Formats: sequence, C-alpha cells, structure tokens
Amino acid sequence: MRIRLIGQRNNLGIGIHYTNFSDCIKQIYGLTVEEIDFADQSAIDRAVGNSQDSDINICFVAANIHQIFKGHIVQYIVFETDRIADHILTTLREADTVWVPSEWGQGILEKHGIASTVIPEGVEPDLY
Repeated sequence: MRIRLIGQRNNLGIGIHYTNFSDCIKQIYGLTVEEIDFADQSAIDRAVGNSQDSDINICFVAANIHQIFKGHIVQYIVFETDRIADHILTTLREADTVWVPSEWGQGILEKHGIASTVIPEGVEPDLY
C-alpha cells in the first residue's frame, strides 16, 4: 500500500495546507508518502504507472484522478463559496471519499447531494 498526495507545495492557501498535511502525516505516522505535483505531467504519468489497487490517493486539487489512478480516491476539497462548479461536483461524485475542512463546507456539499467527512486543517502553533 502506498499513500499518494496529489497537489503542490506553494505559498497559496491550498499549497500551504497540502505542505502541512504531507509533513504531518509523515511525522505522525512515519509513513512513506509519495507527493505528486499536479502540474508535473511526467510525475503524474510515473505515479499512474506505479499505482496499485491497495493505494490511497488523496487529491487536493479536485482533479479527475479516479479515471487514471488505481486504489482508493480521496478528494480533499477546500472552497469559500456556496456555489461549486459543475466539473468539480462531477469529480467529487466520482471519488470514493470526500473530505472538507469545515462543517460549513460539509453542509454546502450536502446541499449538492455529496456526502463528506470533516477533516480540519491544522494550525501550526509555532506560527501563532
């Protein structure tokens, strides 16, 4: 089994969330986590070629990874509006599991007929 994170480390909100999530899961569980930069097509192609049915794929960018990766597909979606684009809703409906960082987000997805689980974003206590 492999845990694979699809996203991107950067200074944007979701990039920081992705970075902290990855660092935390590695530290807490001592797991080998494969990070895939969603903007690097060659990295995606390599990861797809290595994917197995026992993998857990967690996507932070609402991409249609269910069409190409084997294994369990988790979409971790973060949004700030009560209107969600149709192509994102379609991607979420195809996921095996949907995570959101808040009960508010969970309520919005419920209104769109999508079940989700609240997995809060962490706060780095050394920064605050």
